[in-house]
Amino acid sequence: SRTRWGQGLWYRIALADSDRPTWVAAWLVRPRFSLVSVHFVAGLYRYYGQRPEDAYRAFDDFIDVTRDRGNHVLLATAHQMRGVSNLLRGGYADPADFDAAVAYTPYDPDAYLLRSVVVLGRGDVVSGLADLERALQLDAAYPPARQFAIEADRVARQVPPAALGTVSGLVRMPQKTGALLRQYLPEQNEEDGERVQRRRY
Repeated sequence: SRTRWGQGLWYRIALADSDRPTWVAAWLVRPRFSLVSVHFVAGLYRYYGQRPEDAYRAFDDFIDVTRDRGNHVLLATAHQMRGVSNLLRGGYADPADFDAAVAYTPYDPDAYLLRSVVVLGRGDVVSGLADLERALQLDAAYPPARQFAIEADRVARQVPPAALGTVSGLVRMPQKTGALLRQYLPEQNEEDGERVQRRRY
C-alpha cells in the first residue's frame, strides 16, 4: 500500500485477468488483512476518527474472520463496537451485537450495562433494568453501573416526566429503580435522606 498526496491510501493488487498488478484507491475495496487483529485496530482507528460506516465494516470483518476461534474478550468488544458504530451511522438499535457480547463475556458488567442502555433506548424497560441489575450483581462498585443506576432513578422520578423517561419506560418503574439503589447503593439513599432532612428544617 502507499499514500498518494491528496488522494489518500492506495492498494497494489493482482487482478485475476491480468499478469500485472495495479493500484486501486483504498475506498474502492474492502481489504482482508493477513493479520486478523489489524481489522480490529482499523475499526478502532476509524471509530475514533468519527467514521462510523468504515468502523462498522472493519469490526464486521474482524468478527467474520474470527468467529469462535478468537479471544472472547476481543470478540465481545468487537461486537459492542460494531453495535455502537451501527447506531452512530444511523442504523437500527439492534441488540444482537450486545447479546453476543454478553454471551462471550457473561462475567463482564460492562457488557450488561451497554446492552441495558440499548434496550432502554428501545423502550424495553424490564429487560433494561434486568441488565442493569446484573451489572451491579457482578460488581456493585463498578462506577459506570453505579452512576447509571443513579441516573435511571432520577429520570424515573422526574416531575414532569422527561422525554427520556417516557421513551425508555423508566417513568413506570420508580419502585424498581429505587429498589436497585437500596440494594446496591445504600449510601446513596443515606445521602438522599440527609438532603430531605435538611430541606425540611
